[in-house]
Amino acid sequence: MRIGQNYTFCTYKFKNNKNQRLNYRKQNTDTISFSALKKSVFMGFDLACVNMFKIPIEKFKSTDDFNEWVLNQYQNLVNKTYPARNTKTSEAREKYLNNWKKVLQQPKYNKNPALKLIIMHSITKNLDI
Repeated sequence: MRIGQNYTFCTYKFKNNKNQRLNYRKQNTDTISFSALKKSVFMGFDLACVNMFKIPIEKFKSTDDFNEWVLNQYQNLVNKTYPARNTKTSEAREKYLNNWKKVLQQPKYNKNPALKLIIMHSITKNLDI
């Protein structure tokens, strides 16, 4: 690749064994594109979380914003109380949820906040009755 005064020249060899020279016009300034996150950025539990909760990923500028949103939703689920009709049921429910909260505080779950949100949502989704 040679850099000329106004153009960048690249020589490529194609299937027909002919060298072809491609010219690219030199930019006067660097170009920066600001774009929102897309679904193609997410993989694994993050993608499952996006699909499960219909998260407005267009509003996030980075994955850090996404993780912050997920942790906020997780904290909302953890801090919410889930009363039952019977006091014994309420006590058993609180004990059960506290056990899960302790499990989700382990370091292996802290690496992926989307996994924590999916697990806690699965546990508490039927308790809002």
